[in-house]
Amino acid sequence: MEIFFLIFIFFIKLLYIFIWKSPERIGQSGEVEVAEILSELPESNYRVLNDVLIKVGNVSIQIDHIVVSIYGIFVIETKNYKGWIIGKETSYEWTQCIYNFKNKFYNPIRQNYAHISVLKNILNLSDNFFIPIVVFTDRAELKITSESTVIYTGDLLKFIENYNNQILFDLNFLINKINSHIISDENIKSVHKISVRNKTQIKEKFRNDRLSEGKCPDCGEDLIIRYGKYGTFIGCCRYPYCQYTKNL
Repeated sequence: MEIFFLIFIFFIKLLYIFIWKSPERIGQSGEVEVAEILSELPESNYRVLNDVLIKVGNVSIQIDHIVVSIYGIFVIETKNYKGWIIGKETSYEWTQCIYNFKNKFYNPIRQNYAHISVLKNILNLSDNFFIPIVVFTDRAELKITSESTVIYTGDLLKFIENYNNQILFDLNFLINKINSHIISDENIKSVHKISVRNKTQIKEKFRNDRLSEGKCPDCGEDLIIRYGKYGTFIGCCRYPYCQYTKNL
């Protein structure tokens, strides 16, 4: 009887690891945390949209949070990663480091700019009306070189409230225009997630193929050996216009 109980506990732990500790579930918990923070903004001057799937023509994108305010439109990409987060604003990928474990992920600044590009077309507004924010939970230790805003969740509310110059007036009109492009069908959302996953795998293969040919995965130009104060590494020959590097 005892051995069956131990087997049962083992399977419960496996379910916990693969379901409750999956990257998707961890990411969702970060989005929930940010949504709770944004709920503190007064509705008189702010309108908050969380986890929206927007379709424009044949393009669909998922945006973690949009805050439409009289002070501008805050477009927020949330990351719930732990460990060191290393990257540059111009890099294609950033790196998550936990001891000897390294995980590459798409630069969230670039990701957020794509979101803003779609919103600009929907709302017919210029860049001046948008404030991009990449926010990490306090599980991470940021080591980012960037002029764009990359902050912790604890700094998010204060950052937004620092904007106090009114530049927008009819918030309901803007919200209605965004809502007209939002997809609510859960089946379509599932298809979108699968599509994003497939595109990511294709991009990763394309980049790996370039690397195997001695080409920069960001721009396609030749990679050359460089020497720095921390040792030898591979870099793009187009530096400083392309800042791709890889440790040897």
